[in-house]
Parts: sequence; structure tokens; C-alpha cells
Amino acid sequence: MSNERLKTKLVAYGYDEELAWTWDRDELLSRFAEVMLAGGKPKEPTVVDPEVQKRKIAFEMRKWEQQLELERQRIEMEKQ
Repeated sequence: MSNERLKTKLVAYGYDEELAWTWDRDELLSRFAEVMLAGGKPKEPTVVDPEVQKRKIAFEMRKWEQQLELERQRIEMEKQ
């Protein structure tokens, strides 16, 4: 099973997505084995409201734009 597939499965079993994507292959296999030994079952899929997703994405974009602007300002100040 690929690392990406393991990550997707672990998220389906309830692990935090951002955390799962930081693990290396050994950690992924270890966590997946723990889930299998415990007889884990995937969580029920959650219904995602598209409007909520749009707002989350817009928020993230604004956050990145602000960080980019701060970085530009810092570079400009260093030049002066």
C-alpha cells in the first residue's frame, strides 16, 4: 500500500489529517497496524457543507496573502 493510501486510511479511522501527512512510512505502518489489531472501523463519512468549505478556503487564502505581504514588507525594509 502506498504512503498516500495509508494516510487516507488512517484519516478515515479518525487520525488528524494534518498529523497523518507528517508521518514517515514506518510511523504510518505502525499506526495502521495498531488500528487493524484493535479491530478499528472507519468513521462514518461526514457531510461537508460547500459554503463552509468556501469560507474556510477564503480564510486560508487571506491568511497566506497577509503572510506574503508581511514578507514583502520585511524584504523592502531590509533593502532600505
